[in-house]
Amino acid sequence: MQFINLLEKYSFAILFVFCLGLTTADFGSKSLIMEQNLDVVMGAVSGGSYLKQFIWIVILIFSTMRITNQKVLVKYKKEVIAIIIMAFSFMGIALISSLWSSNYLLTGKRAVFQFIFILATGFSFILAHKHKTLAITFECCFWLITVFILLSVLLGNGFTQSGALTGYANTKNELATSLIVLSCFLLIINKCFFYDVKGMNKKLFILFLLLLITLSKTSIVIMLIIFALSTQSIKLIRGLNLFTLTLLFSVFVFIPSLSYYFSSYWHLGLVLEPESLTGRGTIWENLYFDLEFYKNITLGYGYGNYFNTGEIPLSFDIENSFFQVVSSAHNGYIELMLQLGFVGCLFVFGVNFMLYKICNSKVLAATLMMPLIHNITESSFFRDQNMIWFLFVVQIIASIMLYNRELRGKR
Repeated sequence: MQFINLLEKYSFAILFVFCLGLTTADFGSKSLIMEQNLDVVMGAVSGGSYLKQFIWIVILIFSTMRITNQKVLVKYKKEVIAIIIMAFSFMGIALISSLWSSNYLLTGKRAVFQFIFILATGFSFILAHKHKTLAITFECCFWLITVFILLSVLLGNGFTQSGALTGYANTKNELATSLIVLSCFLLIINKCFFYDVKGMNKKLFILFLLLLITLSKTSIVIMLIIFALSTQSIKLIRGLNLFTLTLLFSVFVFIPSLSYYFSSYWHLGLVLEPESLTGRGTIWENLYFDLEFYKNITLGYGYGNYFNTGEIPLSFDIENSFFQVVSSAHNGYIELMLQLGFVGCLFVFGVNFMLYKICNSKVLAATLMMPLIHNITESSFFRDQNMIWFLFVVQIIASIMLYNRELRGKR
């Protein structure tokens, strides 16, 4: 019985530790970027995700059994319903895309796991909130990350040759993302849910200092934006979020799609130099060309059916080229378009617009800028086990909780 109570209190902590990469910490010497991308591709081919699937399935089954307890269900009824609707919505659009996917079994499998991921994350977060274990979860993760980074430095494998901190992670960007996400969670539980976090400002300072040492420019800018926005009014932050969301979807998805339909195809890849943004210019140009050439702009290739399928995409299968080891679009909006097309992106944009609009907390709204900016140079939308997607799912649940709390206060 004691084990069951502990699992109920800390099932969310298990998922968070797993997403942070602490269970697969790398204290060895880091490989080159090309080798890392190849590792990702080969990992997808070999199907090394069984542990991930097992953990999420077990926690989903357990948290579902515990959350159906009458007392829990009465208190969190609206949140539970919202989580279920969100999970079915995202799984639904992904499953629909399997109708035209060349590998419908893979698309279906990934769609179902996305459903499991959202439900397990959402239900376990509610249980952690019920038992008030969120503060100790994030505090423990802070100390784990700090110790792991120090250990990697002491072993002589904490930095790249250029002097960027990678710590226990494979790349500096991966570590930087974990540091920002943990910072966001600390801000949310302290400022929005009023948890007492010991040494809160000191912890944020240490995380930001470590972030500076990673030399990850995008991540540093994102963190500074979050700090700056959190001091502004909720109306201003919400307005900036909705404007940024609309602007980015327009630039990367809507304008290219509409210009294609009007026979004057335009996309950002035509403007950027090939080497722009660390080679992203040429990657994006190739992806937009692929969508046009194979006429997949409207519906895409199907959810999870472009990268990491065990086969190199045709447009990237260029012998002795770095294209062969590219494992993502390095842009979340373009990757959404690859998977779901213009039609699916309209749905995702609509859902996001609605969710961003109901956020009524300054700090939470400020942290919601993180997924928007991060997806300009990386792909994290709609990707299971991705740290940013994990954060976004929790942000949505937190927004709903705070929104319902506000409604109850008005009655």
